[in-house]
Amino acid sequence: MKDWLLASYQVREVLELQKVPDHATLWRTFDRLTLSRIRRMLRELLNLLGVKGNIISVESTGFRLSQASAYYVTRKGKTYREWIKGAYAVGASSQMILAFRQGKGPGSDARFLKGLKRDAAPYGEKENGRPCWFLVGDAGFDGADVDEEDIIPPIRRWGNLVSPERIARKERVDAARLDGIYGQR
Repeated sequence: MKDWLLASYQVREVLELQKVPDHATLWRTFDRLTLSRIRRMLRELLNLLGVKGNIISVESTGFRLSQASAYYVTRKGKTYREWIKGAYAVGASSQMILAFRQGKGPGSDARFLKGLKRDAAPYGEKENGRPCWFLVGDAGFDGADVDEEDIIPPIRRWGNLVSPERIARKERVDAARLDGIYGQR
């Protein structure tokens, strides 16, 4: 971090730093950076920028707990059994992270959906005081917290969709594909 600040005059100028802080100062600051402070800083930044959107996308990814390369691990005959999982809600037009959740993997992404939707909701557009935004995600987020208007493909358990609600959701996802809302990133 110290080297980056030394090399980047523009960052120092924006942060109004006369000189680059010592590495111990940076470490103490990082040590006090709690998850609640990060969430509060994110909310303040999004409110300051006035971020709003009508499409909010959710996605998750995994982070290995080792610095060893995948090649090295497989050569040793080991497999990854656990990792850190991050789930994010991103505004499609702003490309800003609106909310985040973390947990351990492997596991379903559906456990993150309720919290992501709640935290991202203030940044969805409203019309006459009513939300007019919708959520887009992959089938990994399919679960009990999926609402009627969400564009999340239903998982086909045992090869068939039987429930009328799940069939209707599949048809909504198919229509969103045709409209160009859902599909490749």
